[in-house]
Amino acid sequence: MTDDTRQEAKARLRQLIEKDPRHFTALRILGAMHLEDGEAQEALRLLQQAVALSPQDPTARYLLGVAQGACGDAEGAIATWRHLIRRYPRHVGAHYMLGKTYGARGMGDMALYHLRQALQGLEKAAAKTDEVPIRPAQIHEAVAEVYLLQGRRKEAIAAWQRVAEDQPEDPSPWVNMGAAYLALGQREEAARALEEARRRGADGSLFHQNRGLVALALGRPAEAEEAFRQAADADPSHPLPYLHLGNALALQGREEEAREAWERVLRLDPDHEDALFNLAVYHARRHRWEDAFSLWEKVRRKNPRHSLAWVHPAEIHLQRGDFPRALALAEEWTAKVPEEGLAWYYLGLASLAVGEEDRGKGAYQRLRSLRHDDGRTRFLGDLLAMAQGKGAGPQPRPLSPGEEAVWRRLLQLG
Repeated sequence: MTDDTRQEAKARLRQLIEKDPRHFTALRILGAMHLEDGEAQEALRLLQQAVALSPQDPTARYLLGVAQGACGDAEGAIATWRHLIRRYPRHVGAHYMLGKTYGARGMGDMALYHLRQALQGLEKAAAKTDEVPIRPAQIHEAVAEVYLLQGRRKEAIAAWQRVAEDQPEDPSPWVNMGAAYLALGQREEAARALEEARRRGADGSLFHQNRGLVALALGRPAEAEEAFRQAADADPSHPLPYLHLGNALALQGREEEAREAWERVLRLDPDHEDALFNLAVYHARRHRWEDAFSLWEKVRRKNPRHSLAWVHPAEIHLQRGDFPRALALAEEWTAKVPEEGLAWYYLGLASLAVGEEDRGKGAYQRLRSLRHDDGRTRFLGDLLAMAQGKGAGPQPRPLSPGEEAVWRRLLQLG
């Protein structure tokens, strides 16, 4: 139907309704057309009138729920679809939309229940009153999305495989499977899935991003660079292709080009954590300390739980012998993220470096209380014993520059 023909049809329906405001069929069809055209408020008004005229009509009530959801009334939509299911327990569309809605709200078990009911309704062909054309592939896609939100990637992959069986020409399930396989660390499977996507015509930004990430995981940064450039060309307004492009360039030793890519990310998203962090590391490698510290501070303001944005500057302060500044940073870290063991570890290191044994002991005890019993904990305990004159020093182990600086500081104090 052309746009002109569609507008003519809507005008004729409006004329029918003007002549007979109780013309149920005209109200329902016009409401559906407004819904398809993205005119949710007008659709809602018309469908409310249609349902008031024929409360038992399943299609009108189903569409009313869709209109309510499109207008932001999720609770109203849920109530409408649940009312429909009470009369038509196997209404595929209502179960499908409830599954989608519950999934979007993070209610995974409820979402999966209704999506499985929708699949059963299709398989048994029991929903004879259901005039909503829902395909099995749509339901399996929704199931996969719920599994993904729950972190159940293997189950999501199985659902996408069903989508691929139902829609063999569609590359999108293969793109999604590639990303899921990569997240599971199954790199070869990810590469095969993305190759299948390519054979089916995949050529979007997400496809090329996933292809680049697989290439990076397989240790092929030049191939990844090419893929990320294609992703950026496909969607120049999205920051992620440029972020990944910078990473691929950095792995090839092309750090100035990497910096340009990360700066492009910040022009698109000034608060992007990963780009800020990467640029901080770039400046730190060139001993542009204050530029690096400023960028890491921006990361911490945005996300206080970004551990590496605390660790890197703390290490640099310790390595440079600026122990008071390391201590102040660790104090801020423990105050903002008191459950983070690394925060107490660096507070202990910095405290011992400035000669505050009691504070160092308190940090060590807090670290132990958090059930940290690893090399760092033992190292801090050995340093504490050394500072108290009760030990010969830490057992041999690879040390970071900051740890080595603290150890040497305690040797001087001793």
